[in-house]
Amino acid sequence: MAGFAPHGKCTVSWQGNLLTVSYEGVFNREGAEVLGQALEAPLAERAGRPWVMLNDARLWEGGTPEAFACWAAYFDRWADQGLVALAAVYSRGLQQMLTQTLRSHVSSRVPRHFSDTPEACLAWLAEHGLGPD
Repeated sequence: MAGFAPHGKCTVSWQGNLLTVSYEGVFNREGAEVLGQALEAPLAERAGRPWVMLNDARLWEGGTPEAFACWAAYFDRWADQGLVALAAVYSRGLQQMLTQTLRSHVSSRVPRHFSDTPEACLAWLAEHGLGPD
């Protein structure tokens, strides 16, 4: 089966041990894989040292079931590679509903929090001693 062009856009930035990922648009599996590929080298360099993730999904519009399955597999891998907590920013209730299964999956591996502002997510991370180092 031929692959499709990636749909959805993500930007990645590191600040010490804090990884911020911003999502935009609707993702297919190939679009979700772009994120995993972008993190392979930085996570290998971290060599298992603890890190935290802030997902900014305010411009995210959803994803295919295959994209969600891909993200779940990546979260499992990332938890094994030092991910210790996840905070996510959602601007709409629909986004929270769409990610309910994925959030439950992630919760089984690492603590997680969601809010409607990046500042609230960063404050939650700081309360748990998990802000940028």
